[in-house]
Parts: sequence; C-alpha cells; structure tokens
Amino acid sequence: MDYTSELKKLHDLKEKKIISEDEYNDQKESILSKMKGEEEKQQEISTSTLTADPNAKSKMAAGLLGIFLGGFGVHRFYLGYTGIGVAQIFVSLFTCGIGALWGFIEGILILTGSTIVADASGKPLID
Repeated sequence: MDYTSELKKLHDLKEKKIISEDEYNDQKESILSKMKGEEEKQQEISTSTLTADPNAKSKMAAGLLGIFLGGFGVHRFYLGYTGIGVAQIFVSLFTCGIGALWGFIEGILILTGSTIVADASGKPLID
C-alpha cells in the first residue's frame, strides 16, 4: 500500500478545507499507525528467518543418504546415531546385502517425516 500518496491526498483535502484540522490529524495518525504496523510485521518476518539453527541437519540429505547408502548406515552417521549406523553395516554384511533394505526404507520414512524428525542431539531436521 502506498501510504505517501494517501498522506498527500489527505493533506490536499485539508488545504482545500474539505476536512477539519482535527479530522486531518486523526486520519494522519491512523495512516501512520498502519505504516508502523506493517514495518513491525516485516521486521518480525526478517528476524524469524534469521533464527533458524545453522547447525541443523537436512531432512532431504538424510533421506537421500538413507535411500542410496542406507545399507552402510550413512544417514545414521550423518544424523549422529553412530551405534545404529554400525549395526546397519553389520546387518547388511551378514545378510549379504538384503539388510540394506532397512536403510532404504528408513530413507523413505525420513523424507515423508514419519520417523526420525531430529538428529542425535535433539535438534529438529530442517526441510
């Protein structure tokens, strides 16, 4: 919304004596408060995007690692779950690769958001 043009129109109405000084002041305050409200809203939006944790792990990366390298537990290592990552390696080796389905399925579930929504330190995964 263009508040400067509104203020100019309001000023012209006052100059032409179509509205009184009191009406001018009331409407001017109303326009200025709208401007201030929008500025505060924009500031809230810009600061909310800055508050995301820069060390957060990506859900997309974890899911794709699970799909393509899940048999080696790479997605679990990425998220900090080293114990389960090692277990996935052993299961894949002892089952001659069939155990890799475990990691593949986990990768799909991570991408859909139904399992593993946080890393090992408890930080939520980002999209």
